[in-house]
Amino acid sequence: MQVVRLKMTWWTFCVPVLLFWVTFVTCQQCQRQQFGSIDGDIILGATFNIHAQAAGAEGCSEKVNADAVQRLEAAHFAVQKLNEDKFLPGVTFGIRSYDDCGRPDVAVHRAVDFLAEREKYADDSGSICPANVMFPGMLSALYSGVTARVAQFLNYIPMPTVSYASHSLELSDTNKFPYFQRLVPSATSAVKVGVTFYKSNF
Repeated sequence: MQVVRLKMTWWTFCVPVLLFWVTFVTCQQCQRQQFGSIDGDIILGATFNIHAQAAGAEGCSEKVNADAVQRLEAAHFAVQKLNEDKFLPGVTFGIRSYDDCGRPDVAVHRAVDFLAEREKYADDSGSICPANVMFPGMLSALYSGVTARVAQFLNYIPMPTVSYASHSLELSDTNKFPYFQRLVPSATSAVKVGVTFYKSNF
């Protein structure tokens, strides 16, 4: 009777645990964070809105933005081209690309992922080892709101943020974004050019 009672007690404990585990595994929604990686001595982080925002929920949807995929491929092509052309003799470039889904909160999480990648190279003293590996900054992002959130977060590191598409005038505030640069003009500059062109031709 004692043996039977022990067996019943064991199953009484295990069945709820197994049911919980099966429910968790079947309901868990895993999202792919990193969408590309090239190793090098100078490793850049980059975020792209590979997936669209999830409608009415946090995170990413299943919809893929084709133009974002093209931007990602262009960034990786540029890194490979720099290495092929030996842009800096004896130095190679790398990149870690992430999906921010066009959401500020997701983009900040991806910035954290990039910093975690950097920590893999840190020794006990906190120095990057080997010393020739550098993580100089991040490329982010398509939307100004996303870029602003990432730049604000990386201010505390500090780490530079360079945007490839954000036009917001807010990002021109060097007091608020001291480590931010962009590859496109601000909205104000674009408007001034447009007005000057219009006045000169019409």
